[in-house]
Amino acid sequence: MDSMVLDHLKTHWDGIQVVEAYRLTQLLVLTLSAKFFMGLKDSCRIDKLVEFMDTMMLALHTIPVNIPGTAFHRAMKAAPTAREIVQSFVKEKKEVMASTGNKMHDLLSYMIATIDPTGRFMLENEIADKIMGNVVASFNSPVITTTFIVKFLGKRPDIYDKVQIEQLEILKSKKSGEALNWDDMQQMKYSWNVALEAMRLIPPLQGTFREAATDFTYQGYTVRIVLFS
Repeated sequence: MDSMVLDHLKTHWDGIQVVEAYRLTQLLVLTLSAKFFMGLKDSCRIDKLVEFMDTMMLALHTIPVNIPGTAFHRAMKAAPTAREIVQSFVKEKKEVMASTGNKMHDLLSYMIATIDPTGRFMLENEIADKIMGNVVASFNSPVITTTFIVKFLGKRPDIYDKVQIEQLEILKSKKSGEALNWDDMQQMKYSWNVALEAMRLIPPLQGTFREAATDFTYQGYTVRIVLFS
């Protein structure tokens, strides 16, 4: 993941005067999930999936009216096309595994090679549906959160400087070219608090609700815990 993120930043961000953070974050997130779920590195197919996934995500909280010109209609057209791309790769992967016998370390390979308790292999369309479910679930939330972190840091250079100082301290402890590890991530206390604050301000999932843990007052408003019997 470390090397893939670095490669993405060098290709799409470094030296670019103006970047479309939302679009590029979509590309990064889908590139990562395609690699880990499917072992897919085909940038052309990933670009196409980004386009279709974006269309589908925009219709998640719209009125389900399937009329031309609506977001829901566009999503209904995009979904089967995205599924076809995934299905085609499932078929290709299955053929490669059968011809080479190589073990591959991704979720798709596991689904292809594993039998259920009845001794049955999963059908290709079932695999495609499950992979699509994983890709969809891993797409919108990290994209929204990462995009707003970039936005908020751009608006608050004082916070950006503190994040940068913390990151540079971790960088100093690494050898040249050494990837980040879990211990490094655990040291990013301030950076993680920035991410949490971004998620507090802009929750990554629409339609979710929070309950107060304790009664408190904020800017003249009292928020209390309400218990229902």
